[in-house]
Amino acid sequence: METTEKLSAAFRNFESNLTKSYRSGWDQYWSSVDRFVRDPSSLSAIQKDYVSFLSQTVPAQMIGVLEAGTQCYTAIVESGSQLVKDAYSRSSAGAAATAATQATGNSEFVFEGYVGEPVVRRFLMTNNSASAQMIAFSVTSFQNGAGQSVSVPVMMDPSSFLLDASQEKVLTCTVVPSPELTTGQDYIAIMQATGLPMKMQLRVRSLGVREATSTPEDDIVILAPEA
Repeated sequence: METTEKLSAAFRNFESNLTKSYRSGWDQYWSSVDRFVRDPSSLSAIQKDYVSFLSQTVPAQMIGVLEAGTQCYTAIVESGSQLVKDAYSRSSAGAAATAATQATGNSEFVFEGYVGEPVVRRFLMTNNSASAQMIAFSVTSFQNGAGQSVSVPVMMDPSSFLLDASQEKVLTCTVVPSPELTTGQDYIAIMQATGLPMKMQLRVRSLGVREATSTPEDDIVILAPEA
C-alpha cells in the first residue's frame, strides 16, 4: 500500500473509532435519561448501568481511539520519511543530471594564468550508459578570433580510464599558457572524449610573463660608515 493510502486509511479509522465512542457515550446518556423520565424509581438501576458502562465499555472504546491515533501518528511519520526520501532522490537525480551535463553538454572551462604556470580545473564525469566505457581524450589546437592556431600544453589526469556504468569520476585538466599566446587574448580549443558524447570548450587567456620578484639579496641595504 502506498504511503498516502496508508495515511488516508489511518485517518479514516481514527475518525470511525472517535465517532463510535462519541455516539456510544451520548446514546448511553440519553438512554439513561429516558429511562429515568419513564420510571423515576429505577434511578438506582440506571446509575449502576451507567457506572458499568463507564468502567467496562468506555475504556475499550478509548483504547480503540488511542490505537487509531497511534496508527495515524505512525502513518504521518512514514509519510514524512517518504517525502524526505523522495526529495533526496530528486535532489540526487538533479545533481547527477548536472554532473552529466558538465561531462556531456557544451561546457566551457576558462584557464587564465601566466606564461609557463599551470592552471588547473576539475570536473565530474558520469557514465549514464548501461555499459562500461573506455575513456580517452583528444584536444584540437587553440585558435584566436582571427583563426590563428597556437600550441598550448593540455594534460588530463587520468589521461585514459575505464568508467563503469552509472559511475562517476573526478578529472583534472591542466593547461599551461605558452609564450605564443598574445596577452589578454582568448584562444579556444575543443576537447572530446571517446566512449561518451562529451564536448567541452577550453578557453585559455594569457596574463603574460609574471614579473620577477625581488630576491633576499636584492633587499640588502649596505650602510657605509660616515667619515
